[in-house]
Amino acid sequence: MSNSNISVLDADFIIKSAVSPSPNEQSLLEKILGIGGDFYVHQQVYEEVMWPQEAVNLLRRLKEHQRIKIVNDKYLLELLEKDFVMPTRTFLSTIKDCCELFGTEHYENYYNTLAVTTGESIEHFYERFIEVEKELMNSDCANNLGEIKTITMAVIFYITNKNKVTIFMSDDRKACNTVVLKYSEKYHEIKALSVIGSFFLLRKNGMTYDIACRYVNSLATKEFKVIDKSEKMTGLEIINGIYSNKLDLSTNVEMAWAAIIFLLLSAIIFFIIIYFQTKRGR
Repeated sequence: MSNSNISVLDADFIIKSAVSPSPNEQSLLEKILGIGGDFYVHQQVYEEVMWPQEAVNLLRRLKEHQRIKIVNDKYLLELLEKDFVMPTRTFLSTIKDCCELFGTEHYENYYNTLAVTTGESIEHFYERFIEVEKELMNSDCANNLGEIKTITMAVIFYITNKNKVTIFMSDDRKACNTVVLKYSEKYHEIKALSVIGSFFLLRKNGMTYDIACRYVNSLATKEFKVIDKSEKMTGLEIINGIYSNKLDLSTNVEMAWAAIIFLLLSAIIFFIIIYFQTKRGR
């Protein structure tokens, strides 16, 4: 792995950015790839992108032209083996954290059975890992698997390369905040960026205002939630804010505090409800 900037892409980001103002122009995703650095997609995410056909075709073409690199869990295990005495244990621990991050029970119901194999070879562990994932995929609860693999990949890239990692992920503000809240303090150089947030980088790398407007108009989503704004903003309003320097890219700390405040308020409301229910019961 090189020491250049590392970026990972999740399925939602790929689908939403596989658009262009006209058939003869590059897609937004290709513009983002033009920023430079190494872009990775997990094999699970690559297989999850099954629609729209434009996104499928684009992803295949980018793979063929080696503009993105598709990696699997064996690749991640081999990366860990170079720096960790117990690579399988580190890998499984990261998977566990990411399953908890998205509130799934994948680890408890499936991956947990691999704990007894963490002292064995990577080859044996990986064989068993594939079997466990087949069971998970055949179940009715394999939700968030692509996101889990994407975050796992980002964490492993960081702890083995000690370099900045950018996660291009969903516009879902809750998902972005959750990722940042979990990892911003532990891994300071892991950033989460949405499709609309990518325009900050594109402007920094020379995209003009007029071109940015044309690309934001090509997005299927027309309104976005912005931190510190009570109401949603249209894509054009955000572009105007970016290019007039009235909007800035939120840092990990700002996003983390937003998530912390949300969690604290939720906890306070929960305890108030419990208090009054208990008092009423008396």
